[in-house]
Amino acid sequence: MSQAEKKKIESFLRLLMMHIIKWLSQIEKRSRSWEITISNARNEIVRLQSRKPSLTKYFILKIWNRIFAKSKKEAEQEMKAETKVDKLTWKQVFEDDYEK
Repeated sequence: MSQAEKKKIESFLRLLMMHIIKWLSQIEKRSRSWEITISNARNEIVRLQSRKPSLTKYFILKIWNRIFAKSKKEAEQEMKAETKVDKLTWKQVFEDDYEK
């Protein structure tokens, strides 16, 4: 797999996790914009996986903890507050519904 493809999936996963962390942390600030960002990031990851079969669930799980740590840090910077979210599950990231 090319470095560019790896970076793309990492970027979409980071964005996805960051918005889910904010969604879970700031209930009063949930917005349609966050819903759309979550949906779009999921769709882009699926699209990348369909184009490059090497971007498997195994690959995502391999980078999961590193990307989560980055996402949490960025979410806290945006919120200007610490979050109590200390992990995200596959179900939370790829299956749960996020609707306002």
